[in-house]
Amino acid sequence: MSDYSEKNEAAVSEFLEFLRCQRGSAELTVSSYRNDLKDFADFLSEEEFGSIFDAGPEIIRAYLTRCSLEGLGKKSAARRVSSLRSFYKHLLQSGKISINPITGLRTPKPDGKLPNFLTEKEIDYLLSEQDLSTWLGARDKAILEVLYGGGLRISELTGLCRSSFKSGGRIVKVRGKGSRERLCPLGERAKRAVEDYIKLAENHFREKGGAFDQEAVFLNRFGRRLQDGGIRKMLKKYLLKAGLSKSATPHTLRHSYATHLLDHNADLRSVQELLGHKSIAATQVYTHLTTKRLKDVYKKAHPRDSFSRQDK
Repeated sequence: MSDYSEKNEAAVSEFLEFLRCQRGSAELTVSSYRNDLKDFADFLSEEEFGSIFDAGPEIIRAYLTRCSLEGLGKKSAARRVSSLRSFYKHLLQSGKISINPITGLRTPKPDGKLPNFLTEKEIDYLLSEQDLSTWLGARDKAILEVLYGGGLRISELTGLCRSSFKSGGRIVKVRGKGSRERLCPLGERAKRAVEDYIKLAENHFREKGGAFDQEAVFLNRFGRRLQDGGIRKMLKKYLLKAGLSKSATPHTLRHSYATHLLDHNADLRSVQELLGHKSIAATQVYTHLTTKRLKDVYKKAHPRDSFSRQDK
């Protein structure tokens, strides 16, 4: 490893530690920063541009040009610029550099894609496919009910502890982005699904005589805290069983939660609080979803619109 590579690696490691300890960033956030900065450091090494500390605006532009030529999407490019901006801001504030090379660099504007979501009927299909006679089936049902019923991010769900549940299981305290805490109400179905799952899981592990994590809520088959990879795989399985061809992730259930709240006349500010969005702008995207759907319904059903199509 060259001296430059060692310096770059040390600078990135120090910044990641700052994110964890000083800013309280979630591990998924830290991992995203790590991947973005590693890619930039690898570019510097491959092109022999030297140290991260010496990179100027022209080098950063060259890096972004290469990313574009390699087919990186606008949303991913915007995230990498954001990662570099935060990193160099930290270097400047800690006195490691005297000029921020990314100042004035414009962030690529992502394409205005609307979030993917499942309809209420599709949610019903998805939540009817679990085998509730087994502890794993009951666990999967509880996970999906909580993701959809509480609008949780996957990192918030995997981090749940038994002590997170308040008010008899109808409120769950989660730690979201930037370690911000919020209270998420849960419906009766989600509450009951969690209670049924916990009973079955406890009976299963006690009958086996095996140790299990008694603090974590959602466990894998070995009794340890379930990680996000297992949840993504589980969701794919039930999408296939339910005959749903849509590409969906755990975050799709959060999108569905917000969309259905607005469909049923929840106000935007309340939805913002429930989702834990720092800015109302992040929540407003769901109003575009509901507006678009209303327009589609109008075009399909309103006689004036159907007449105009026939006249063409």
